Amino acid sequence: MHLALVAAGCLAALSAAYGAAGPDVQAAVPAGSAILGAEDLPVHQQDLPLLVTKERPLQPLTYVPGDLVSVAGTRLTAGAARDLASMLKAAAADGAPVRVISGYRSYQEQDALHSGYVAKFGAGRASELSAEPGHSEHQAGLAVDIADPSGGCALRPCFAETPAGAWAAENAWRYGFIVRYPADAQDVTGYSYEPWHLRHVGVTTAAKMHRASAATLEAYLQSQERPPAH
Repeated sequence: MHLALVAAGCLAALSAAYGAAGPDVQAAVPAGSAILGAEDLPVHQQDLPLLVTKERPLQPLTYVPGDLVSVAGTRLTAGAARDLASMLKAAAADGAPVRVISGYRSYQEQDALHSGYVAKFGAGRASELSAEPGHSEHQAGLAVDIADPSGGCALRPCFAETPAGAWAAENAWRYGFIVRYPADAQDVTGYSYEPWHLRHVGVTTAAKMHRASAATLEAYLQSQERPPAH
């Protein structure tokens, strides 16, 4: 979903799937499978955010978060949904409203999305543009794709130059979100630059990353000198 060539079609599909509701948070019916989360970790590791990458899949691969709630026409885990609602209100108040494109995706939805990229671009290029099912932050309920309400540069690197993109880059950390796949970090993250893909790590961790100028979650976790939550 991350090339200009396919952005328009993907945007339409995601918008149809998730709608365009407002930022109010509403409870959804929990559904989940067991996953090694913060509550299962030793106490000294409970402040570390979950790391989901090509090498570190969700457990099980078909994982469904147990605390999904509805927010802004999509679903996220409860903490991420709460902070997203706050962020959307703040962006609107600052005159840079943000549109939500997608949040949680099931294993099946991520599989269909990734398979489409493989069919169009081949496995190699597809792996730079989207996560395989079971390896997606969207499936973890912790990631949200955003856009400018004008629709300009949706799901393209130039989103960073729109009012919504510039505001998010400057302020998302205040609400517990980071730009997960920054520019010039593909060798670390494994993915192309995606200024629209925000990952919820919590307000405390996001503030620490901002103060430390940690460009990626990997860099931050490495600086903690402890194994990441898995």
